[in-house]
Amino acid sequence: VAQQAPTPPAGGDLESALLALLNTPVKGASKREQRLIESPQAIEVIGRLQIQQMGAARLQDVLRQATSVNLLELEPQNAYAGIRGNLVEGYPKNIQVLIDGVPFYNNVRGAVDLDSLPIPIALIETIEIVRGPSSPLYRAGAVGGVIAISTRRSVEASGSLQAGAGEARRRLSADLTQQVGRLHYAFGFDAGSSGDSGFPTRALGDVNPFFRPTPEQSEQQREDATHQHRALFRVDATFGTARFTLSA
Repeated sequence: VAQQAPTPPAGGDLESALLALLNTPVKGASKREQRLIESPQAIEVIGRLQIQQMGAARLQDVLRQATSVNLLELEPQNAYAGIRGNLVEGYPKNIQVLIDGVPFYNNVRGAVDLDSLPIPIALIETIEIVRGPSSPLYRAGAVGGVIAISTRRSVEASGSLQAGAGEARRRLSADLTQQVGRLHYAFGFDAGSSGDSGFPTRALGDVNPFFRPTPEQSEQQREDATHQHRALFRVDATFGTARFTLSA
């Protein structure tokens, strides 16, 4: 059966969409706000609307869809992001991760565990992925690139509550943002769990320098059920051009 080809977007609409993309504000490549077309490095921007359309429940689920981002998942609750396959001793140890400009690079271990970041996915406004060396701005931990996460801010009260359940899976998330005078409040929470898959799992390999299973541990079957929760509370105070932030 012949099918009619989809109608291409009108020239004006396509041009407007392209201009909006090129004018996307970014900060990751130079630590100052500029348009995407002015960025000195290649940057991919993932916005809140895209994250909602993905239906992603975890940060690594979002990054998995990004260009040139590689995920190393050793355990159900341990995920590390690399860029362009750049690994050091089997780990992406040269990627800097920022949340509202605060670095989370681990000087001892090197790689940043995405599951340990205190950022509920409902509070993420944008994710900027800078592909390429950024050490002059973000020190030695950013040789391979930067993943800069910005949280949501809104003048009017805004919030959401989501819950889902399925076979052996449950998820709950909530967020609230509001500005009162010079103070801006943001709160986010998410929790999730998944039951054991029923497949036999064993501790393998010696990639992780902090965990080398003994032969006895390698032979022991383990459950892969997971339970996670995280919360973030942030208060911003603005005085002229200065802004003070308290996060917990």
